[in-house]
Amino acid sequence: MTMSAVFWISSFAALALGDVSRAPDRVLAIVGMRTALTVLGMGFCLLIHLLLRRLHHRSFRYRVMALVLVAPLCAELFAWANYFAMKVAFGVPVHVPAVDVSSVISAVMQFTWLFLAWAGFYFALYYSAEAEAKERRAGELRALAQQAQLQALAYQINPHFLFNSLNAVSALMLDGRIADAEQIVTRLGRFLRHTLALDPASAITLGQEVAIQREYLAIEQQRFPDLAAEFHIPDALVNARLPALSLQPLVENAVKHGVARSAPPTWIRIAASVGGEQLEVAVENGGGAQAQGMAKPEGGGVGLANVRERLARHFGERGRLAVGSLEDGSFRAVISLPLSIPS
Repeated sequence: MTMSAVFWISSFAALALGDVSRAPDRVLAIVGMRTALTVLGMGFCLLIHLLLRRLHHRSFRYRVMALVLVAPLCAELFAWANYFAMKVAFGVPVHVPAVDVSSVISAVMQFTWLFLAWAGFYFALYYSAEAEAKERRAGELRALAQQAQLQALAYQINPHFLFNSLNAVSALMLDGRIADAEQIVTRLGRFLRHTLALDPASAITLGQEVAIQREYLAIEQQRFPDLAAEFHIPDALVNARLPALSLQPLVENAVKHGVARSAPPTWIRIAASVGGEQLEVAVENGGGAQAQGMAKPEGGGVGLANVRERLARHFGERGRLAVGSLEDGSFRAVISLPLSIPS
């Protein structure tokens, strides 16, 4: 409607100036006449707008056909209103003229083009706004799809971990070690509460992420009493930001493919450092008489692939995961991402 107001007010100003220059002694009558015609024209445009809006679900061709039918009708009514208003404004006696086909066609064509010009502006602005709205909706859908993918990747807690934890609880209870079973259940509940409450699309501090992994490894240590967990996190990096649960698949991988396949004693080490402007967090694992498959996870490493995809979605080429065996036979996975420590 703003466009209609600008269109008709501009016409009002131009035509009113022309009329006043012809009859300067009838300014008030001319202004009143042009005001009434402007209101009438805006009213017709409003009706056309409502019609086209009602037909928004129909094809563009259908709406153009409706416009072609309605515009001449509005033009004819406006032409008669203009004829009588002009007579009154300039003080000319009003009478109903004899029908002159050529004059009728000329008047209708004149004002039809006026309404078609308005409709042209209307369609241009309408489709421009519609294109922007579609692009905005597409952007929102892309963002939602990306968030859903991040959530799907982040929430892939290894079902074997839950299965093994519950089996450990069952075995402890059968052995009469009720206190130890209760301890696993308590830690498992605390771990799940922390992980399921996180928004995987958001970032948490390295300190928070490491705290979650401490909970996880404390549960696994009930199953593997000889497992040692080491944490080397400099105080300066405790508040560094990283995607929630970035380390979880790496630690799970270390337990499943390393600790579970190695003779005790076994160990897992989580260490953080800075390389240039990148935060680097390493998860290493080793043990005695390590199994052949430890350094190369089965199935190509689904958990590792998920970590790579999450880093790429968050940071593009600056988010990387490097994995490999070390000379002593241990296995090392390192994530690298832009260093961010809020002040």
